[in-house]
Amino acid sequence: MYSIDRGRALFSAAKWALGFPTQSPDESSTGFDIRSLVPERQRTLAERGIALLTSLTVAFMLFGWILIDVGQLDLNHGVLYTLAGALWVARMVLPPRVPMDRTSIALAGYTLAPWAVHFLFGTPGRSVAISVDLLSWLGMHVVGLTACVVIGLALDVRAEMRAKDTFR
Repeated sequence: MYSIDRGRALFSAAKWALGFPTQSPDESSTGFDIRSLVPERQRTLAERGIALLTSLTVAFMLFGWILIDVGQLDLNHGVLYTLAGALWVARMVLPPRVPMDRTSIALAGYTLAPWAVHFLFGTPGRSVAISVDLLSWLGMHVVGLTACVVIGLALDVRAEMRAKDTFR
């Protein structure tokens, strides 16, 4: 049986995954709130679409076997799991550029959710399958996200330094 706090946490996680704004109703016992130091911006439409695609992929992985016989589909799971991450990288690279902030990095981490579901529960209708092909897709996904985050942070720092030099 879930307590109200767990239910609230699951509902909040589902809202976040679908791109809706979430607010923590409770403050910490110290009165310190991380949001006061690092403000969180609203997701753009493209970021909401990427979060929705990831959520739909995870939902399909968890419940798709109920709807269709997935064993008949010859899906390349690596491509399916990596699609949202590739869209995120494209969104970060192509103009207009979004800052590499907490919202962007959290979304990048969320695009790894299909991989976590795969390795925890397996694919619909199948057990957990680990193959060299699948691990190579996972490696490309993680390396691509990491490289994009590092490059994005470097570009943001460079822009901040240029802005600081402009105002001197």
